[in-house]
Amino acid sequence: MELCNSPFFRILRAGLWNAPLTEQETAGLGEQELVYVTQLARAHAVCAVVADGSAAMSELLADYVDRTEKGNRLVDRVAEVMARFWEARGIKAVLLKGQGIAAMYPNPLHRTPGDIDWYFPGEANFRQALKLAESRGAVTEEDGEAD
Repeated sequence: MELCNSPFFRILRAGLWNAPLTEQETAGLGEQELVYVTQLARAHAVCAVVADGSAAMSELLADYVDRTEKGNRLVDRVAEVMARFWEARGIKAVLLKGQGIAAMYPNPLHRTPGDIDWYFPGEANFRQALKLAESRGAVTEEDGEAD
């Protein structure tokens, strides 16, 4: 249980639940502890969420927060273009994981962006999407089994 009460997890939890720690709650953290929390945040790709959890972390991680927000805006635009692409061609596509889950965060732009994962329900729909993507030069990868 001690690990769950570490400064990193307390600050991360505060950011995830949109309940930033007060200055009084983080006053006991020394510079060395803040640097360690920063290192953990970077290693686990949660810099912006950790920054949301504490004003002290927000200052230390400002550059990471800015990059995370810019990255999310780009990935969101690409996902939107892709969704319109599939829809215009009659292909049903469901956005999975990352960007879809980001909507559940107090600040969706603070979830670290990554790749864009699509699910194409139905074998014929899936094969149509795969063929179309490959015809456009995309390198495709099948993950899991078609339904």
